[in-house]
Amino acid sequence: MNKEKIFTKTFPIFLFSFILFCFSACSLKAEQKSLTSQFETIDSLIMQNQFADAVKDLKKIEKSAYDSWVCIGIYKRYFQLGELELGEKILKKSLKKNSKNLELNALMTKLLLSKNRIEEALEFGEILKGTDYGSIFSECVLREAALNKLIYDESFYKSEELYQIYLDAYKGSKNPIWLRNCAVFNITKGLYENAFTLLPSSFKNYKDALFWALVCYDSKHYYECVDVLDYAINNFDVDLVQSVALQSDAYIAISDVEAAEQARQAIIVDVDSYAKNINADDVLMPNILVNSAIWAKNNGFENQCVDLLFYTVTNFPTYVPALILYSNYAYESNVGRKEDSEMLNLRNAGIFSSEMEVYDSRRKIPISDAQYRLKQALITTQNPYLSLAQLDLKYKLDKSLNQNDKLRDLWFMLEDNNELSTEYKWLLVQYAVNLLLSNGKIDDAWNVFINYVNLFANEKSDKRIIYGKDNVWKYFIENVHNFELPIIEIASYFATTFGLRQDSLRLLEYCVYESGGILESNVVSPYVSTKTVLNLANVYYSIGKTDLSLDLFGKAAGRESSSKVRSEIFYEIACIYAELGDKKNALRSVDYALSLFTENAKASLLKAKLQ
Repeated sequence: MNKEKIFTKTFPIFLFSFILFCFSACSLKAEQKSLTSQFETIDSLIMQNQFADAVKDLKKIEKSAYDSWVCIGIYKRYFQLGELELGEKILKKSLKKNSKNLELNALMTKLLLSKNRIEEALEFGEILKGTDYGSIFSECVLREAALNKLIYDESFYKSEELYQIYLDAYKGSKNPIWLRNCAVFNITKGLYENAFTLLPSSFKNYKDALFWALVCYDSKHYYECVDVLDYAINNFDVDLVQSVALQSDAYIAISDVEAAEQARQAIIVDVDSYAKNINADDVLMPNILVNSAIWAKNNGFENQCVDLLFYTVTNFPTYVPALILYSNYAYESNVGRKEDSEMLNLRNAGIFSSEMEVYDSRRKIPISDAQYRLKQALITTQNPYLSLAQLDLKYKLDKSLNQNDKLRDLWFMLEDNNELSTEYKWLLVQYAVNLLLSNGKIDDAWNVFINYVNLFANEKSDKRIIYGKDNVWKYFIENVHNFELPIIEIASYFATTFGLRQDSLRLLEYCVYESGGILESNVVSPYVSTKTVLNLANVYYSIGKTDLSLDLFGKAAGRESSSKVRSEIFYEIACIYAELGDKKNALRSVDYALSLFTENAKASLLKAKLQ
């Protein structure tokens, strides 16, 4: 059979099918047009208050309703007419044919809710969870909870099943409280990143913005925290002290000390107007003042530092960080600093550098005033930090006490520590170890440390005694996360001193990277001391990890507010580049070191050598 015959035989069949399809399509269009026309007629009747005629025509259409959308159109008009029974009937009829249709289930659930038939509404609404209509099912769940008085049961709100309910409720209502509930659910489970992913693009009020700023901070998204607070400050009536305190902390966490001080200046420039409405036991306002005082001292603004400290201890007399800084500065400003031979020769020759003139003209805090304030604060609050500050000031001032007397005094305190709080114990150990090390008594310092770890282990392990220093050290390494950061930093010193390279590296990395709870790679903890960061940078360089070392030196400089310390760090960076033969970067680093602190003699010598 040739192709021409095949085509001749098949063409009539194809033509018949095509005509049939066109006829069906035209018929469908005509039917849709007819339905549209009928709905328009019914809508016109409703507008003319001819309700009975409208119901009559709807019943006619209902008989020939062929799909869900027609049924929905009929239902909406029944609902508009107040014919809820007829509306429910058409919905049930349609759901029998298409039980999975979301729109039909949404309408049925809303109808049942309006009739307070909660149990039935829950059955139809279950399918809506997590969809665009999820807020309707959320209403079912929450109304059932209210009906059964579950709303008074705290555990009810913590149920995992409610997470999607909260989320759907927010999508439907845009009420921020539902989204905050979802975030709290994640935070209580330690899922901080999940909470952060819910961050909305805008906020309803200051309370809402502050909540999300805290979520950003707790999830370590510090830049976003700053952005949210900026939005709040520019758009709402905010608690500026609260906002600035958090914003400053966020900047410090990302090592931008200059931006942190700039944020604090919003309060500092008009401090009296903000302080007058704050209670003496508030911590946010004095925290802002003390951080600015530290910044001022580190940048050579000694008088500004004194003003801020005096203002703080006067208006917040029990704020511990301010009192400790105040007593330390009182001692330093009265005793004076140790000056090298170059400075002494300049003084003898009657020559004074600008830095020396600024230092000589600084104001002094009377030591007696610092002692009095510490004593009065201790009467009000038995804070262990203040006790140590008082002890430290006593040791510094009492010239009749030699180093052996001080060490003997500390030994008695450490041996008779059963009545001391846990916090005071580790603070006392930290102070004792540092004092012993400063006097070259490494073995005694090591014994104090080991005895403390043994005591700590016994308290945590039902008085289980750990024999031998090696076992105690092993316990410490295995349980390092249970100890305070200053104690871990001390342990890293001992590990380095005794040649325990692996333990030293492990402890330093824990302090620098893990102690802040941030598990992302190479993110420095906001709590670790700059000295410990520099120690790890030096260890990295010594084992050939030069890139890691330079990166860490740079981060240490970025988080340090003291221009002099930053200058020393960039000098170290310059030395590394010089050893690597990278003269260009070495000169760039040493120039920056000198721009930060012009009297950095080592940097000047290195620059001359490089040139």
